[in-house]
Amino acid sequence: MMSNNSDAFTLSQICSIQGIYIPADAQFGLNLNHFKKNLDYFIRFLPTFVDMLRENIDKGRYHNVTLGINHMEDITHSIYAVDAVGAGDHLIGAMVDANPHIIKSALEEYISTLSSLATEIQRLNDQKERGSEFCLVTAITQLQAALESFEKEKALQILKIIPMANMDKNIILQINDIHRGIIDFNYEMSSKVCSELLAVLTQAQTPQRKDKPKILVVDDESHVLNMVSSVLEQRFQVYAMSCPCMALKFLYTQTPDLVILDIDMPRIDGFTLVYRIRELARLEKTPFVFLTSNARQEDVLEALKLGCKDFIIKPVNPVNLVTRIENILNL
Repeated sequence: MMSNNSDAFTLSQICSIQGIYIPADAQFGLNLNHFKKNLDYFIRFLPTFVDMLRENIDKGRYHNVTLGINHMEDITHSIYAVDAVGAGDHLIGAMVDANPHIIKSALEEYISTLSSLATEIQRLNDQKERGSEFCLVTAITQLQAALESFEKEKALQILKIIPMANMDKNIILQINDIHRGIIDFNYEMSSKVCSELLAVLTQAQTPQRKDKPKILVVDDESHVLNMVSSVLEQRFQVYAMSCPCMALKFLYTQTPDLVILDIDMPRIDGFTLVYRIRELARLEKTPFVFLTSNARQEDVLEALKLGCKDFIIKPVNPVNLVTRIENILNL
């Protein structure tokens, strides 16, 4: 496997960020340092931009909002964040209809898309020292999602940015099998190879932890995700994910001993994620623990109905967290 010691993002890392899709014909002339500056600017600009959106929509200043979205689209275009561009266009269209409920819904969708993108960028920035294996797992996971949605062009695009240099020969052969399946429209075969490859990669990432209990941690807040992971990884084999959708893809091929997840997350909240997990027969008995900043009584009741093993309030006490997890796993 390759390792990455550079301070700058590699192309494969950039293309592994959910929501960023770089066309193949644009990759060869891409200035990575310039691209990283655009990513950094997006992160710095986002909080001010969101405040501007909310204030101007509350006051009905839709022209100002449109100008702001156009400026943000210049930024998101520069980093090939097509999901964010589409959500911005949807908000502009909603303002034309002038229906307050539709505008509010489109606004929250746009902010959620931008926030998820920012979280993904920050997560990668925090974890890039782990090496290209992490990026390869992310890329293969996104590739499998594209195959399941029959998105041939997107699948080929992701496939082209996977780094092949210094890669294990067997993995290269599997990637070639995936490519051949896509060309032949045999998506089922390609998706199956993706699952087999993910199983190999996730086991190869931490061979020294083979006997440690596996814990999946899902939280859209990067600082919480990093803190919980750092506390637990000395004792457990930890898989940290900021996106619930990516967590679901991971669970299609992996069986953790415990799932720790936030309740309030964009697109898929913690309760919905648990319902989706329970649909997988082999995960029906997998214990889970909720993290939350707000101990609302209705949330506690809902969690207990779902069979939640524990309910941990943020900020998390590290010693308390480890003790609770050990008790749940009978260690």
